[in-house]
Amino acid sequence: MNTTIKAVAAGDLELFQQLQVSCFLDPLKIPIFQSVGQIESEDHFNLFLFKVDEAPVGGCKLYFDHNGCKIDLLFMLPEYRRFGLASRFLLALESRFCEVRRWHIVVEKSNEPALKFLLKNGYKIIGTKTNQLILDKKITP
Repeated sequence: MNTTIKAVAAGDLELFQQLQVSCFLDPLKIPIFQSVGQIESEDHFNLFLFKVDEAPVGGCKLYFDHNGCKIDLLFMLPEYRRFGLASRFLLALESRFCEVRRWHIVVEKSNEPALKFLLKNGYKIIGTKTNQLILDKKITP
């Protein structure tokens, strides 16, 4: 099984949106991009597709700043979950952006599968918000 990460180009934006919607049971509960134009006008984040044998199976949205990288969105198609692929993709992102020493993500307290996944992949809870947990992962060279 060949896995890859591909930066989302303008031609992939609609695919990214469709894949994102199909990864969630209730897409109304997540922010869906309003238009391709809106995505193209944003230049402070990067979108990536996760592929298995060239078939897109997930994706992520990353923000980079002087503190590190914030994972704003991370998703996998349900039929590709529980095979270790998301863990492989996280490691591949960390390798691709090896200069990033701090990874940051916020999850809903009620999202137990995501929390378990992140803790298994080296993230630590560093704080809380109203209904959210703030997690960090520090990478040492």
